[in-house]
Amino acid sequence: MPRRKKYRSAAAKQAANRLKSLGHYYRNKDKINEKRRVDHEVVDNRVLYLCPPKQPKKPYKMGGPEVKPVPLPAKKPLSYHMNSLQKLHAATYKIFAAAGDNPKTYHKYVAMLFKDFMEELDRGGTFHYLDPFLPPLTNLERELGGVYDCVLNLAGPTSEDLAQVGDLQCMLRSAVLAIEEIQMRCLQHGKEELEWRYKNHLFLLQSPGRRREFL
Repeated sequence: MPRRKKYRSAAAKQAANRLKSLGHYYRNKDKINEKRRVDHEVVDNRVLYLCPPKQPKKPYKMGGPEVKPVPLPAKKPLSYHMNSLQKLHAATYKIFAAAGDNPKTYHKYVAMLFKDFMEELDRGGTFHYLDPFLPPLTNLERELGGVYDCVLNLAGPTSEDLAQVGDLQCMLRSAVLAIEEIQMRCLQHGKEELEWRYKNHLFLLQSPGRRREFL
């Protein structure tokens, strides 16, 4: 058998709670009033509590002049970030041109590095030959990440401007991964493994859509 309801409605329950609170106050009002930190005065046998006026906050000082908040940097327009993209494009192609024959794509650039790398291995070198080629590309990739975020906020995820930034971002990431793949293969299996994989087009940079550029 269920328990009988003590209150018929929410209003009845609220009224009963108010009576309960009032009873607790009148039984302990002396202690409660002593704990109050608000000034009060008695007028016609009634206790009137006076709220103190709010004090204005004092400015924070650190041994001298007032410290002012740092102003937020002004938002730069979309054209500024697209100009930054063009500068990163020029810096990328400058790195590619340093390999010789002015390659325009990352897989041509990595293919030329691979040939130089194999010649270095023939002379007794190690996989560390490719180490200096990674920092410039990773630095450009890091700068491009900031441009990508700004263009995404200003132009939107479906804009053509963002697609241009994404193309360069993919090219830099793929170049870094391709160089790291060559280094890891050399470290694990040696020069013979590199020659066999390159001859059979098994590197990621030698995907079927790019084989014609090596012929």
